[in-house]
Amino acid sequence: MNPGAPPSRSCTLSIRARLLLVTLATLVACSVLVLVFAGREFTAQARAELADRVERHLSLIAEPMTAQVVVGDYEVLAKMLDEAARRTYIAEVSWVDSHGVVLRALGEPVENVAPDWFVRWTGIARIARSRAIEVGGKVYGQLTIAASAVAHVNQAWDRVLTVGELLLLASGVLLAIQQLVVERALRPLAQLSAAARRLGAGDYAARIPARGPPELAALAGAFNGMAANLQRVVTSLRDALAHNRLLATVVEQSNDAILTKDLDGRITSWNRGAERIFGYAASEAIGAHVSILHSPGKPGELDTVIDRVRNARPAVFEAERVRKDGSLITIASSVSPLHDEAGRHVGEISVIRDITANKQAEQALFVARERARVTLDALGEGVIRVDAGERIEYLNPAAERLTGWRADAALGRRCARATGPYGGSNGSRPPCATAMGRNRDGWS
Repeated sequence: MNPGAPPSRSCTLSIRARLLLVTLATLVACSVLVLVFAGREFTAQARAELADRVERHLSLIAEPMTAQVVVGDYEVLAKMLDEAARRTYIAEVSWVDSHGVVLRALGEPVENVAPDWFVRWTGIARIARSRAIEVGGKVYGQLTIAASAVAHVNQAWDRVLTVGELLLLASGVLLAIQQLVVERALRPLAQLSAAARRLGAGDYAARIPARGPPELAALAGAFNGMAANLQRVVTSLRDALAHNRLLATVVEQSNDAILTKDLDGRITSWNRGAERIFGYAASEAIGAHVSILHSPGKPGELDTVIDRVRNARPAVFEAERVRKDGSLITIASSVSPLHDEAGRHVGEISVIRDITANKQAEQALFVARERARVTLDALGEGVIRVDAGERIEYLNPAAERLTGWRADAALGRRCARATGPYGGSNGSRPPCATAMGRNRDGWS
């Protein structure tokens, strides 16, 4: 069959039309067989009946004709032949005496109402029977009766037509009953077809009542179950798509670099944050090896990364990475194993933040603190720094000498409440530096 050929016309017929055609073809075939067998039966009966009638008629007229034959009264004999020929099935009655004298009487012709093909199909030919008239051992002549088959063929044709009419009536009744049964049986299929179209158009709540014949009820139940499952799947997919779109938006809008890599270390996704931090466009980074972000002078570091990815080890760390322009940046990275929908380990996902500025600020602050510490340590005056709760945070060497306290012993202690000559007239505590300046007994 040619795949590009249009579908055959029969494929476009409905089930009802197909059943009707099959039923009609079956009824026609059965009717033809019945008519053929009935026609053969009627033909055989007609042939046997005609032969029997000829024999009986020959016997019936032979005896009364014997007396006339003996006396030679041919006038009476001719009348008897005419009387014998009046039967509808008689074509000819003839008498031939021993001297060759022939007397003949013809029957009345009968109109042939059966079609020619039926006459030929029956095969009933003209039947002739003869009998010799013999008296005292002397043969006076021969009596012959020839019968016409037209009347009996017409009778057989009438019987076939009657059977045909009965078959036609029975076929009409059968077709009407079949159409009623098919209409009721196909009603669930029509509902199923309508529900399937609704389902195809996106109405996933389409359902059909599970009733009718057991097979169609089971089909309706199966459709309803399929539609319910499809509705759940579509709802789940919509939720998942909405969730994925939200995640994609979060990933794309994140200031942090979010990227994934496969088990061989090749980059498989790259967000805008990664473009901003590392300088590579997504079209440049995706498919490239993660080694583009590592310093060529640290090959062992890259081996450690690949080993971590392949062994699905999560990690949180700080490290140096290389931007597209070759500059070094400090990053804080959190990595986790990446799995597909089937739960198979396929790579690693990294969330990376550029902390270069923070590290530079921390370094600058450290340098400033060191400078301040050196300056305070070099002062000759005692310097004490306390927090909001008046706990000691720092003593320089001069303060250690003045108070008699070592810095490591005084850290965390609070200034003592002081009264008397160093306190106010109302007994309130003097400033902390004054209280601590008394002696080590003024500390608490």
